[in-house]
Amino acid sequence: MSALNKKVYFAFLCLEVLLIASSGMWNADVLAQGVEKIFYPELKQPALSIKLLKAKGKVSVSPEVSYLIRCFKGNEEMVFFSGKEVFIKIGSAGMVISEGEKDTLEDQVQRVIFVPKNKRFCFSLNGGKYRGLLEMVFQAEDSSLLALNWLWVEDYLKGVVPFEMGKRTQSEFEALKAQVLTARTYALYQIQKSDRKGFDLESTVLDQLYGTMDKEERLVNKAIAETEGEVITYKGKFIQAFYHANCGGMTESVDQVWGHNRVPYLVSVWDKDFCSWYKRYKWRVVWEREKLEKSLPQYLKEYAEDPPDTVGQIKDIKIKKKSKSGRVRFLEIKTDKEKFRVEKDKIRWVIRNADNPEAILPSTFFDLEVIKNAEGDIDSIVFEGRGNGHGVGMCQTGAIGMAREGYTYRQILQHYYPHTEITKVY
Repeated sequence: MSALNKKVYFAFLCLEVLLIASSGMWNADVLAQGVEKIFYPELKQPALSIKLLKAKGKVSVSPEVSYLIRCFKGNEEMVFFSGKEVFIKIGSAGMVISEGEKDTLEDQVQRVIFVPKNKRFCFSLNGGKYRGLLEMVFQAEDSSLLALNWLWVEDYLKGVVPFEMGKRTQSEFEALKAQVLTARTYALYQIQKSDRKGFDLESTVLDQLYGTMDKEERLVNKAIAETEGEVITYKGKFIQAFYHANCGGMTESVDQVWGHNRVPYLVSVWDKDFCSWYKRYKWRVVWEREKLEKSLPQYLKEYAEDPPDTVGQIKDIKIKKKSKSGRVRFLEIKTDKEKFRVEKDKIRWVIRNADNPEAILPSTFFDLEVIKNAEGDIDSIVFEGRGNGHGVGMCQTGAIGMAREGYTYRQILQHYYPHTEITKVY
């Protein structure tokens, strides 16, 4: 169906209401309620906004059936109705909205909202299907498009947990429920923060992985439904529900990783080998000295004061201090030019992975060995460690191990977040 301008749409809506009236189903409040619900859809609460992408190129949006398109230019609003694919691109002073490749609906748009008119309430962005609404915002500072997905928290979890936990079996169902509560609590905690840049959560590991509807899992959706509204609290408030892939046998206190204040529910916990089944429970990374020397300057820039363009030749590398859990607190790298001291979780981001420098070091739970050649120069550095991730909060593979042994999601969460409670907030 071709896009209809606002006047035509209202005529269409009025005709629909008249048809209802003629069938004896109409009352005086139908029109007002209908317009309100269509133009301001009642997303279930609590709802949040997810940053799907930031782009400078053209993006496409498609409805499952049809949708309303609300375009904002300053204080002016234009409304269209369409059942076709719509394209959005950057224009001279905002976004250009087109139905198909050529039929321009509006230009110089600063903000546009796509409101699906279907029971499932979903849309497609660049071919990927998502639940909820889509908002596109023009970013004048760098002439880009910001795509935000607005949706109910419970629907958001359907796109998070499958990515965070992978495909699980019925014997691991309690671990899925534990993950649901951590992800829900994390999200609701983030909503309360006031320092977000126009949205609540990233769709990447910067917050929680979030993906398309085709990745949803029946068992995950069951776990979400059975725990709806349940969160983890400490003294009546949402906790900071950090979690990670594998703790290597011992989780870490939050103050030993990022310098946060110590809190009773984010302390080091013995995992009792629940996570030892994981393939990356133990790992080994070997850096050739010359390759590490080339890699270091690029990544030291973010974590060291006034790093040089080249570090020179590495003369020694030492672990100067470990935490009580066994993780490295301070790593000292000595070169023929100077010394560099890297702390806590920053170590993973500076050292990286020798086989894939785009990936960071699995954890700071390691020992190292310096291998020297016949001349006494360093030939390579061997890092041998355990675990995968920062080590704070729930160990995901440990939770799976506990579920396999018959523990409930409540017991799993009490183990990894001591002194907390499970509270139903809606």
